[in-house]
Amino acid sequence: MKKNVSILLAAVLLCMLQLPVIRPFAAAVETEQAAVECSAVTVLSKDGVSAGFFKTVITRLLTALKMLCMLIQYKTEQESRDERLITDVLMDKARYMPGEKPVLSVTLCAQKDAQIELTVKATYLTKTVCEGNRSLTLKAGEIVRQSFTLSLPEKDFTAYAVEIYAKEEKQTVDAAMTAAEVASDWYRFPRYGYLTNYTAQTDAQLDATIERLNRFHITGLFFYDVLDRHDWPLAGTANNPAAAWQTLAKQNASFDTVKGLIDRGHSRGMNSYIYNLLFGAYQDYADFGIDAAWGLYKDRNGVEQDYHGELPGSWETQRIYLFDPANVNWQNHYLKAMRDALDVFGYDGIQEDSLGSRGTVYDANGNEVDLAEAYVPLLNRLHNELGTRVIFNPVSGYGLTQTLAKTDYDICYEEFWPWDGEGYKNLRDTVFRLKSEMGSCDKGIVLAAYMDKDNQTGEFNTPGILLTDAVLMASGAAHLELGDTGMLKSEYYPGGTLSIGDELNAALQRYYSFFVAYENLLRDNSFTLSERQTRIDLKRVSSDPKQNSVWCVNRENAAGEMLLNFINLNGVSDLRWADADGAQVMPGKQKGLCVKQYVPEKPAHVYLASPDLKAGVMEEIPFTSGRDFNGSYISFILPELDVWDLVYINLFAE
Repeated sequence: MKKNVSILLAAVLLCMLQLPVIRPFAAAVETEQAAVECSAVTVLSKDGVSAGFFKTVITRLLTALKMLCMLIQYKTEQESRDERLITDVLMDKARYMPGEKPVLSVTLCAQKDAQIELTVKATYLTKTVCEGNRSLTLKAGEIVRQSFTLSLPEKDFTAYAVEIYAKEEKQTVDAAMTAAEVASDWYRFPRYGYLTNYTAQTDAQLDATIERLNRFHITGLFFYDVLDRHDWPLAGTANNPAAAWQTLAKQNASFDTVKGLIDRGHSRGMNSYIYNLLFGAYQDYADFGIDAAWGLYKDRNGVEQDYHGELPGSWETQRIYLFDPANVNWQNHYLKAMRDALDVFGYDGIQEDSLGSRGTVYDANGNEVDLAEAYVPLLNRLHNELGTRVIFNPVSGYGLTQTLAKTDYDICYEEFWPWDGEGYKNLRDTVFRLKSEMGSCDKGIVLAAYMDKDNQTGEFNTPGILLTDAVLMASGAAHLELGDTGMLKSEYYPGGTLSIGDELNAALQRYYSFFVAYENLLRDNSFTLSERQTRIDLKRVSSDPKQNSVWCVNRENAAGEMLLNFINLNGVSDLRWADADGAQVMPGKQKGLCVKQYVPEKPAHVYLASPDLKAGVMEEIPFTSGRDFNGSYISFILPELDVWDLVYINLFAE
């Protein structure tokens, strides 16, 4: 009897593996299938039955059924959510101090009369830390807004997924997710946005600007070209600042607008940074007490002063002349000028710019200047003597090594260009190069990388934006891209831009919420690139991106955790991150991918989350385990891969 039951179970499992609905994961358990077949032969050739075989068959049968249920669940949920009931979710701040009570706003609109059970819960990975329920009676077409106050743990530098479920007759009919970050400072997980419009505005306009950036959990504001002059940023005096002034491009700026944006940002947990070039002055700099003897020159004779230009004739200056950052007199002037601007407006710090390599340059005495080293003393004086935060942009990495090693920087920031590396691989490698330069530092990384530069369609290209953001986020870096004009398409932030379509806007909100919800994994600098082998449908996956494939950005740490980032490159037009002409296409959706991942040992848990699926909620998934000549491995199913799926593997029980 036992023998017959064992053979029957083996036959059932083998038949299941051939069914069309289950076949998508058959390859993932092909090794197990072979083992079952061998065991069945053994059973037939002996008297009695192996208890181990019986247990193995039962375990694998149950795992197969779990995988089948997971595939069906994904398909059913997608089909049932064609019409959204939850139309908006919004946290009241981008960052919360430990002990603060975050407030979530949920907006609903029913297509028909309904009795709804609304559940809100905050989770750390998959562990619920607080939960609330509310019964609602909705009328067809009625817009209803509900607020929930969350009681989160006070642990610093910890983020939570905030999950919202609407149930009707105990069935989930809609779901959404946002995120809440508890952090006493922004430096570990920075998310940077920009501002360019400082004209006189109403309170409602200022509120709308900051609220929009809050939707993307932006925690730092980059005040681009807010200065009166680069060599004297404050219009008026510290005791009597001007009510209005004109910027470099002769755009009107209002004191009340700038101060209003700073104050509103602070109320939402956002830091503010005044932008300036570290070593530049207008053509009439002598009128402001600046001496040409402090200058940076292209020749040893001190004749041809280096400059940035030619700028448009309608601007306040057509050239920005450059000065030696190591010159103490220039430093003294610059510190006094920046001190006044910082004190009057209440900025949290300075976003300092550079211009990349200037070739061979000299001081006024004919001494060659090592510009990368010359930045260091001025950056340190700004931080130490003004008591302010300093972010430095080493354009294309020029001066990066020196400033990361010798200055107290606020966050790691770099402006990255296609000529620095045009492929997705270059983006990933740059992030990990920066992490290597930073060493054991826990400060976060932001890359300015401009998209759609030559796109003339009028709208940012959604596939290109999402693929580049997925690569950066999967690597652990934020992207400076969102601001008051919408999104950046060039290095001149107030310049012409494109519109953000509804599809892209919604996707970006999901991606940024996802990035925050799981930042304790994605932005943990202890995770390094992993070379462990990954196979999909029995084919080895390359660690480098290739068209018509799935690219895995795999990371692991010494604590027994692994992150598998699956990025879909199936059918994409090319692998260039900047998508300059806006021609990138959305990857072809893939379903039922059978993954075989080699691991140090059998894990305790495997979790799946994606900004493209199930509102971004992380769930534990079933897996099988085994060992072959390559070592220990697990097999599991990716039910669907649109752009980016994240799998988190924890070797040890929590």
